[in-house]
Amino acid sequence: MNRSTQATLAAISGTALRVTVGALFMVHGWWKLTDGVPATTAWLDSLGVGYASLAAPLLIGAELLGGAALVLGLATRFVCLVLLAELGIAWYLVHRGHGLFVADGGWELVLVLAVVLAGFALTGSGGTGLDRLFSGRHRHR
Repeated sequence: MNRSTQATLAAISGTALRVTVGALFMVHGWWKLTDGVPATTAWLDSLGVGYASLAAPLLIGAELLGGAALVLGLATRFVCLVLLAELGIAWYLVHRGHGLFVADGGWELVLVLAVVLAGFALTGSGGTGLDRLFSGRHRHR
């Protein structure tokens, strides 16, 4: 496989991964939004989250807007850090006492999402994200 083909496949796979993870966050945010902010607030309150009435719209916004930004590859590094913080809180409050497997309420999905987000936090959105429009990398020399 030549370098050009390798680079193309890397861009395609990176984009697919970024878009998929972004869409998953959007779906989770949409789910919380359609349940209603009061229901999300009550759920967060039941977990012992302080200021749950403030945390609920922030959580919904982080998932919806952060997910959309990931899909677009916009502000990728910053968004990944925000979502990593959210996942850390989710692990601590919801998943840590339930073992690894999702079927048992465990943290395997949190781990996979965190590793993917950490990768994009380190590397950025790649050549197909909107971040490149603001970095100067899209200009020909």
